[in-house]
Amino acid sequence: MFLPRTGQIPPKPFVPEGLIFWSITVDTQIILDHIQEADYRPGKVKDLARALGVSQPEYRAFRQVIKELEREGQLVRLRNNRYAHPSRMARTAGLFRLHPQGYGWVEREEGQADILIPSEGMGSAAEGDLVRVEIVSQRRHPEGRVVEILQRAQQQVVGTFYWQGRNGVVRPDESRWGRDIPLSRRPPPEAKDGYKVRLRLLPGQRGTWQGEVEEVLGDPADPRLDFLSVVTQLGLPLEHTPAVQEEAAQLSADIGAEAGGRRDLRGLTCFTVDPVHARDFDDAVSVEALEEGGHLLGVHIADVAHYVRARTALDREALRRGTSVYLVDQVIPMLPERLASQLCTLLPGEDRLTVSVLMRLDAKGEVGNFEVVESIIRSAARLTYEEVQAVFDGEGAGRAEDLSQLLLSMRKVSLQLKQHRVQRGALDFDLPEPRVELNEEGLPTALGQYPRLQSHQLIEEFMLAANGCVGRLARDHQLPVLYRVHRHPDQEKLRFFSDYLRSAGVRFDRTRAMAPKDLQKLLASFGDQAESRLVNRLLLRAMMRAEYTPRDIGHYGLACHHYLHFTSPIRRYPDLLVHRVIKAFLSGGPPVELEQEQLSWMGVWTSSWERRANVAERAYTKSKQLRYMEGHLGEEYPGLVSGVLRNGFFVELEGLMVEGFCALAFLDDYFEFDERQHCLRGRNTGRTFSLGTPVRVQVVRVDWSPPRLDLRLLDEKQPRVARKTKTSKKKAKKRR
Repeated sequence: MFLPRTGQIPPKPFVPEGLIFWSITVDTQIILDHIQEADYRPGKVKDLARALGVSQPEYRAFRQVIKELEREGQLVRLRNNRYAHPSRMARTAGLFRLHPQGYGWVEREEGQADILIPSEGMGSAAEGDLVRVEIVSQRRHPEGRVVEILQRAQQQVVGTFYWQGRNGVVRPDESRWGRDIPLSRRPPPEAKDGYKVRLRLLPGQRGTWQGEVEEVLGDPADPRLDFLSVVTQLGLPLEHTPAVQEEAAQLSADIGAEAGGRRDLRGLTCFTVDPVHARDFDDAVSVEALEEGGHLLGVHIADVAHYVRARTALDREALRRGTSVYLVDQVIPMLPERLASQLCTLLPGEDRLTVSVLMRLDAKGEVGNFEVVESIIRSAARLTYEEVQAVFDGEGAGRAEDLSQLLLSMRKVSLQLKQHRVQRGALDFDLPEPRVELNEEGLPTALGQYPRLQSHQLIEEFMLAANGCVGRLARDHQLPVLYRVHRHPDQEKLRFFSDYLRSAGVRFDRTRAMAPKDLQKLLASFGDQAESRLVNRLLLRAMMRAEYTPRDIGHYGLACHHYLHFTSPIRRYPDLLVHRVIKAFLSGGPPVELEQEQLSWMGVWTSSWERRANVAERAYTKSKQLRYMEGHLGEEYPGLVSGVLRNGFFVELEGLMVEGFCALAFLDDYFEFDERQHCLRGRNTGRTFSLGTPVRVQVVRVDWSPPRLDLRLLDEKQPRVARKTKTSKKKAKKRR
């Protein structure tokens, strides 16, 4: 390099490639100052030379200086070879996605345009990484370059290996990959046809993927593979790192020194309510009658932030995982067992550190004043949802019976809170969750759905109220937190829902802005009809995804502003972050310093991990459901059509919450697909299959690549006969 360390362009002659040019006598800082001026617009080298008075003989040396500044990162070259200063470039964060053609793009928060990343701007970014991006062009589509890897995703591709061609192919379990991925080299010898494998993706030719088998997972017939496939695909180690385990082991269980500076609520009757097989009990509730009428509602959350301090190994690991993953019979915890099942579990009769939200409700259940305090509690009991429901049904016994009067008061308060939410316009989809019972070998013995109990709704209402109060506190004091937001429905997403309603004879104008209350009334109009659950599900699909962001833009589904997640810091990182910020505010000490950009990328990262956890939970549940159906081949079930495609339709089996596919190849008619009405119509029989159509089907086959259930429509067993089409002589000549 011809620039001396002083940053001066040398005044003596410079000789590039045998030609003598006089160098320009301009300090490099003058170039940098010029491109940082407020009215500077990115220009090419010749534009910069003209603006700085560079003569023709000096131009070639000047161009070399610009290129050197670019290599050093002091200048950024934009599209069309225009230059700008890095500090003037907008920066943002998002999830990196890699395209097989070699370029990538970055997904940002819902509602923000993706950013195109050319191959030369990707750096070392890999699929699913959280990256910081510098936007270098804001033309028709934002374009940028990756400047930092904030979090590595370690995502894996899991699929089924088949011998095909020279090296074989892998059919990914996730449908988003679209097609089989050819292997660039032969797989390990233990890879047999139909085995599950872990794949490393590589850009292929002509814009397609290829890959290499990194690990052979095994035979998909082995039920142990269900868990291994999900964990591998998620890219999560089952065990926490030694550094994290060691840090957790050193945490003291002695809370005596902490008790003095906290609100002592050990005299308050509070208890936990959780599922039967829950292992972590991190929230307790209490209700006391007030002399002036109304109630004092308390929600007490384990003080996880007391143990998980910022910038420790525990904190970094919690952020990397983002959330706990709850599978049918196993949990992949965000935090180590010592925290999740010991220090932060509100065991009966044990003193525990908590953060409490104490809300004063008037006689009508309206939340008035509230306070958030660091506290210490002693839980009176560990109850299950079923025990609490038994009290509500007049069949209480044991621990719950002793608290029956308190539980009945709680039910009254929860019903009041729900009534206020409904009046506000909050949506309540109330969709059932699938239930899978497993034996000790991990094999399913029964399928069904979990009942929706009043006891579930009681705890949900209390948690919603606490989250709302803490959100108001954060808003009032401008605290740096992640809000839980839910945007207004996208008009395009509402189109499918609108088309279905129109086909069912229901008027629905998607062109106007829909308030939550409008949709609430629509859902209520279906009552207990058979279509009610389907309408709820379709509307849920039409909604935008809830996500985490530092921008307080409200929650459409809950019809409220200033909402965040506070009540589950043991299993959600955004809640842990909120606790940390709130505790710093309550103590009056130094505030938690978090810049907007840092909060933004934390929101993108934790939102993505929430979605990945949901995908893993659904995939694991589906694998167990399919194993159950493997033992019921040939059996017949009633069901409802739950989705319609050109080549067939999906059916949800009644009472099992299992979905299978009926291919048109099994039917003895020619069906035309009506995209507007989302239905199939038989040309000869006139039979119609649309969303909600009741059918009776037979279980034909379970396929594991990708996992799916094949069904046959009963009373339609004749094979389809190829239809002869009339061809005009004119067209026949053209074909010849």
